Amino acid sequence: MAKIKGLSALSRQLRAMGPAVGGKTLRTAAMTATLPVLRQAEATAPVRDTPLIQKTYKGNPKYPGYLSRNIIRKSLISRDKSFVRVMVGPTAEAFYGSAFVELGSSKMAAQPFLAPALKNNQDVVVDRLSKSIKRAIKKAAKTK
Repeated sequence: MAKIKGLSALSRQLRAMGPAVGGKTLRTAAMTATLPVLRQAEATAPVRDTPLIQKTYKGNPKYPGYLSRNIIRKSLISRDKSFVRVMVGPTAEAFYGSAFVELGSSKMAAQPFLAPALKNNQDVVVDRLSKSIKRAIKKAAKTK
């Protein structure tokens, strides 16, 4: 797993900026950093080649490529604005992407696309995260 050097120093600087600014900066940096994972997951998600049209549990039609069009990022931030979590995966209507396509089932072989997207972009994510946070800290320091 990749490590960010100087994380404790960055954390202190973010806390010094205040919870509102620090939390917003952290969330923005995390969302920016995970964009390559999202893009690769969308590009490598398996697409059914037969034009079989099914319906989701909400009744919406599910055309070929539905899974790749329904991969999203969602961020959650802690109450004290010091911790952010970004999740990349299919929407609730495309749950089968993570449940059956990624992991496989007794009747279907696994076709992983989310785990390889994260693994292939791990260093890029860490690099983008640290650059984004450093850039925000420099910008905040100039305004003070």
